[in-house]
Amino acid sequence: MFNTLRVTAIIVFAIIAGSAFVQTASGQATDYFGLPAVNFGNAEFRLAWSSHPNSNYYKQEYIAEGDNVESFKSMILVEAVITENTPKEIMDAQIDKLKNLKSSNPYVNYDMFSKDGEYLLDFLLTDKADSPGIVERNVYRYKQVKDSEGRDMVVLFGVSERAYGPDIDSFIAGLKGNLSSLRDAVASYSIPELSLK
Repeated sequence: MFNTLRVTAIIVFAIIAGSAFVQTASGQATDYFGLPAVNFGNAEFRLAWSSHPNSNYYKQEYIAEGDNVESFKSMILVEAVITENTPKEIMDAQIDKLKNLKSSNPYVNYDMFSKDGEYLLDFLLTDKADSPGIVERNVYRYKQVKDSEGRDMVVLFGVSERAYGPDIDSFIAGLKGNLSSLRDAVASYSIPELSLK
């Protein structure tokens, strides 16, 4: 049976991690991880937005130069929750949310993978079910680590890619033949050690 802390951590992580299409920038981002930039693929992503809504949860978003949080093409997410929950429990909460969305949105789709206690969730969202204006592909990797005080913590490293309006059809068509490259890149990425502040 879950204790209250475990259930609360799952709910908070799933709600905030899954809040696509509602993000807006609000002033200067605070670096809670000691991670002002992330190098991924052939690009450097700089910290653009962060949140620390409670004592156990942290989230930071990174975008490439020339991009912006409201209409990005690619974004890196790094999240951490201090919890006794496992990475699978956290991922399963996100899958439950996707199942609910899928019941009314035919574009929503997901796939999950696991290896060595880590989990990878690859999913597609749109801003609306009919004639979407935004389509977003996310690949989230969930990993269990210890924080500097020895507490259990689940870290999410994610990559989001978006297309808008007239670019949506070509974006979706491009995914069909090239799903594994982003998955492989996220799975093999060396997640930096986070120093919570």
